[in-house]
Amino acid sequence: YNLVRENLVAIQTKMAETRLVVREIQQRMQKKESAAIRVATELYKTGAATLAIESVLSARTLADIETKLEYLRSTQTAQSQVFERLEVDRALLAQNLRILEDARTKAVAAEGRLGDLRSQIEAKVADQQDEIDELNAAIRRAERRAAARAAAAAAEAAAAPAAAPVSGAPVNIKPAPA
Repeated sequence: YNLVRENLVAIQTKMAETRLVVREIQQRMQKKESAAIRVATELYKTGAATLAIESVLSARTLADIETKLEYLRSTQTAQSQVFERLEVDRALLAQNLRILEDARTKAVAAEGRLGDLRSQIEAKVADQQDEIDELNAAIRRAERRAAARAAAAAAEAAAAPAAAPVSGAPVNIKPAPA
């Protein structure tokens, strides 16, 4: 019973820890989703592909083209990272939700086992209480029999004629050992 109870407490502790991790991931995801929405909105508004082509075509020198392409690459990398981090957090959230569900399943099983053990213990205690009651009744019967025997012996002793000493009869007195 105690082992199952300790196991249940350990499962509940793990569930609490996992809930904290899930909450943290959800909060982080909300921030990243907001950032992703801003990036997507900005890309839509600016027509990113058109802007990239215009940037390259409007360059006056080869160095200008390289600079604008490098800027576009770094912007694209930053934008991609927003979505990649969001995807990583989604995967972490899904993993932690699976862990939480597994822990819930184990907790339900442990609680069921705990209930079964509690019922078994209560049944054993009830059986032992019945045995104790039977033993106490046997002790009371034995005490009543012993008291009845003692009363019968006392009554028998009282009914037997007592030999009273006759006055003037010689008394046999033995000297005490030295």
